[in-house]
Amino acid sequence: MRAIFHIYPQQSQQCLQQTYLLLLALLNFDHKVFIVFHQNSLTEISKNTEQAKKWQALNLYGAQAFIYYDGDNDNIDAYGLQQLMRQADFIA
Repeated sequence: MRAIFHIYPQQSQQCLQQTYLLLLALLNFDHKVFIVFHQNSLTEISKNTEQAKKWQALNLYGAQAFIYYDGDNDNIDAYGLQQLMRQADFIA
């Protein structure tokens, strides 16, 4: 199963924690997980050192890609993101 998680800067800490736990659960069962950071969401996560370490470690657990789609330092364009989403079995 391919899963895509969209992370936005306005998400609450509780929502981010729940998303993180769901990511870990999917990775535990060897699902392909892609994480799309929108706007300044990674900056918001990085403000909390403990939380930042957990999110950075996700690639060690097998996250397929950290995708930055914030308008400035994108590593994917709109078409590429659309293609990735079409191939996903689960989008959060």
